[in-house]
Amino acid sequence: MKGGRIYQAKLDSVLVLTLFLLALGIGIQMVNSDVRVDFMCVAISNTLLYYYHCRTILQVDMVTKLLNRICYERGCENLKPPAVIMIFDINNFKEINDTYGHAAGDSCLERVAQVLRSVYGRHGSCYRIGGDEFGVFLTKNTDELKALNKKFVDKTTKLRDSEPPISGVAFGYAYYDERKGDIHSAINEADEMMYKRKNKEKIEEA
Repeated sequence: MKGGRIYQAKLDSVLVLTLFLLALGIGIQMVNSDVRVDFMCVAISNTLLYYYHCRTILQVDMVTKLLNRICYERGCENLKPPAVIMIFDINNFKEINDTYGHAAGDSCLERVAQVLRSVYGRHGSCYRIGGDEFGVFLTKNTDELKALNKKFVDKTTKLRDSEPPISGVAFGYAYYDERKGDIHSAINEADEMMYKRKNKEKIEEA
């Protein structure tokens, strides 16, 4: 269950059934020790846990441990309003790879992903869309967006002092509600805001 929280896996019927079978096997054994069903329950539970683990791993980006692009596309199809769609992009990521190497680039992605999960993870789902681009679907406490964004900026600002340094993470967002029937228009709106901020930050840094 702890691993499921890290990988943003839902507490679904497979895990519930696994816990039920374990409890059932132990319970029957305690009531009547002559009925040996505990080993069978443990064997079935192990099989279910293995299935749950494999399915979870297939949904996770191995570098960042966030949900992968496939989950993002599925999330786009299933997201119901009201929600907030957020798009993130690391500034000057190519320079980090070129200057420090790809291992340092992966470390950079991991650190940004950790910040994303710590700030937004309890309020929705966090994805690595591809390259240095991330997405977040906020489905809970959307009224706290301003405070969450400030917290994100404060944490990513500290990454400027890390090694290798990260110059910043540009982001944009859009509210997805009943008035925006097409989710892709909300995604494009968030994308446009992100690129405007990215270009503004480049000018300020220059």
